[in-house]
Order: sequence, then structure tokens, then C-alpha cells
Amino acid sequence: MKKVFESKYGTEVEELKKHLEDKCFESQIHETFENFELLVDENIYDEVLTEIKGMKKKLSGSVIADKKPVTENRSNQYEKGSFDYLVEEFFHLSFPKLLLLSLIYSLVIGIGFAIYAVCKFCVEKTFSAKGLLLFAFPFCMTMILSLFVLLPARYYSVFSIVDEIFTICSTKRDDDSEERQKSFAFIKAIIGHILILCGAIYIFCDALAQ
Repeated sequence: MKKVFESKYGTEVEELKKHLEDKCFESQIHETFENFELLVDENIYDEVLTEIKGMKKKLSGSVIADKKPVTENRSNQYEKGSFDYLVEEFFHLSFPKLLLLSLIYSLVIGIGFAIYAVCKFCVEKTFSAKGLLLFAFPFCMTMILSLFVLLPARYYSVFSIVDEIFTICSTKRDDDSEERQKSFAFIKAIIGHILILCGAIYIFCDALAQ
């Protein structure tokens, strides 16, 4: 984690944390003897720094800009192609890239149903309302389910805030615990998309049998 902002006013840091969460950036507040510090993951440090500097609201605290340029992200610490490397690459994805990934995944499944529509209705009737529905409905449903799986996995820290509200005593998470949570979230994202694919294949095979 890297410090991106500090202030002697705790409310200011909390408001900035909430603003970043609205932008889907995860952050943590660390209280010292003199200041309140806002920490973010190294992978999103540059994006968060740009977001804070671009805010119209004037901040009384100090923005901590790393003068040393980041030449490599945390994923480069691991061997390329390894599981840990893939996990770090996943958590380096920005929100637009997640949307693009979900879009491509949904298109692949939608194309399969489009081929079925061509075989069932022939090319001329495929572009009718009923033929387009065979592509549009699976595509939209897959997109929704894919995002439903991807977003909670990628931004697990933000979604875990609800759980922390009902936690009486919270302990500080160490790096190993954070790595395990990232790995678990990544595995859930993979399993979720495998289940979506299996469901699509089942529906596709059932449609062919009719």
C-alpha cells in the first residue's frame, strides 16, 4: 500500500475515501499520532493521484506524489504466466477494461446463439425480431451476469465494507492475508464465468434438441 494523501482532519480523509469509492477505487485510512493517512494499492496509485489532483474541491491536506516514476507494477514480481502473475494482472484492470472483458465474453456466447438463429430461421429471417432476440437476450443476460461476478471480485474491498459494518472487532490485515483474499476473489471470478458458460452451453444444446 502507498500513501497518497494525508491530513490532520479525519473527516476530510473520510470524505476523500468515500469519493474514491464512488469512483471504484479502494483505499484504507491509517491514523498516526499527527495525521490521518489515505493508503491505496500500488497498482492504482497513479490513477488515484490523477483523480485527487483533478478534484474541484480544495483540500487542506497534502497530496503525496511519488517523485520516483513507477517503472513496473507488482505483477512483475512474479513469473509471467504463473497464477500469482495472473491475479495481480486482474487486480490491475481498470473499470473500462473490466467492461471490455465482459463485453468480449458476452459476444462469444452471443455469437453461438446467433449461429443457431441462422440455422433455425435461415439468413433472411435471422434479422427479424425473433431472430435478433435469440442473440440479444443471451448477450444481455451474459453481460449482466459477467459484471455481477467480475465487479465484486475486482473490487472486493469495497464490497466487503458491508460485512465490516457488522464486525464488532476488526483486525489489521497483513500482506499475506490481502494476497489470499485477492487469490480467493480471482478464483471466484473464474468459477463464476465457468458456471455462466456451462449454463449457456446447456441452454444452447437444449435449443438444438428441440
